[in-house]
Amino acid sequence: MKILGNRVEPGEIEANLAEICGSDSVAAVAWPVDHGSARGVVTFHYVEGLAAEKIRDALRQRVPRYAVPQQVVRLAGLPLTANGRVNRNLLVEMLERKAPVR
Repeated sequence: MKILGNRVEPGEIEANLAEICGSDSVAAVAWPVDHGSARGVVTFHYVEGLAAEKIRDALRQRVPRYAVPQQVVRLAGLPLTANGRVNRNLLVEMLERKAPVR
């Protein structure tokens, strides 16, 4: 994905997030996307008791500034596709139903 014109691998963000959360059930999506480039990243996890700011602080030490998530969202569980993979399209739809990130 591209964030502010920079190439970012979602897997890199997710690997670091998984390590921070102590769980592989994490996801990162580019959002919002304008003209093929995202303005930021939103990450998802479902670990209770882990503050969003703590996650962002830990990611600031591991990924480039533009790859630090604007939002960290805790869900009861991550939506999955029929193949058992994280349904990123559904995560983006959830974000689009809320007020846009500025």
